[in-house]
Amino acid sequence: MREYNNSNKSESICSRLRAKRRAERKHKAFITLAVIILSSIIILYRSIKVDANTSSKYTYKYFVTVDVVAGDTLSDIASRYYNDAYADLDSYMDDICSLNNINRNYIHEGAQILVPVYSNDELPYVGYKIN
Repeated sequence: MREYNNSNKSESICSRLRAKRRAERKHKAFITLAVIILSSIIILYRSIKVDANTSSKYTYKYFVTVDVVAGDTLSDIASRYYNDAYADLDSYMDDICSLNNINRNYIHEGAQILVPVYSNDELPYVGYKIN
């Protein structure tokens, strides 16, 4: 009978250890899930906050077609239309390059490029307007 009692005790200890491990795994899974949800909420909040600031600053976004003339550089053209809708002139030039699928360091005379322009004023029709 003594063996039977020892067997029950070891089964009881093993079962308690298994239960403890299960509880630890559940706890770790809960913490991991909570961190993922919290991170997602923070990322979503930041992206909404950035969009809200940009959209409230300017009401209209226009696209103007610019004819490149001899001596023009992308920096010259971007400087003419740049405003604080972009963080800096470099990011504005990156947007122009992306929009036109061009290289920042090479534009040629006679080319036409599309330039985004932000404004609070409703302008007469120039290019394409997005509200």
